Amino acid sequence: MDEGAVTLPPKSDVTVADQVHSCLQNMFIRSDPPTRDNFEKFDQFENALASSEHKTELPLRHDFVPGMYMRTIYIPAGTVLTSKIHLTEHPFVITKGCLCIWIDNVGWQELRAPYTGITLPNTRRVAYVKEDCIWTTFHATTLTDVNEIERTIIEPREIEVITNTTPVQIGG
Repeated sequence: MDEGAVTLPPKSDVTVADQVHSCLQNMFIRSDPPTRDNFEKFDQFENALASSEHKTELPLRHDFVPGMYMRTIYIPAGTVLTSKIHLTEHPFVITKGCLCIWIDNVGWQELRAPYTGITLPNTRRVAYVKEDCIWTTFHATTLTDVNEIERTIIEPREIEVITNTTPVQIGG
């Protein structure tokens, strides 16, 4: 869950959620929903996120046990972000917080901790974090180098406008 993000000028939390929902609805719901064959809508959204003035880093934690890599991202409330394109099927857990998430070929879902789910290959998401969130993914691997692991679980891709893929927080 950490490809790109955008800052919107909030008047209140409700206004931010409404702005995000409206923007995403216009991009994804009123036309063909994004699919593997139609990822340019995600790319357009990520390009909008990349032009934000208010960027903040989202801390990552990398843990290993024999045969498994665990990647935890800490996402503050008010963050809007897109995920990377996942190549593998793997479980994830949300241990804290609440977010609204758009999943290609599924649509909008509100996920609240505690929550356990499965990410399918080729999944790509857009999320608006309503409450501070902790999201952890679990990947079966014997590798211990994070860069090497990412080459096996995340589709390599470049977005023209995004040069820093650090997600950003809304408001603040």
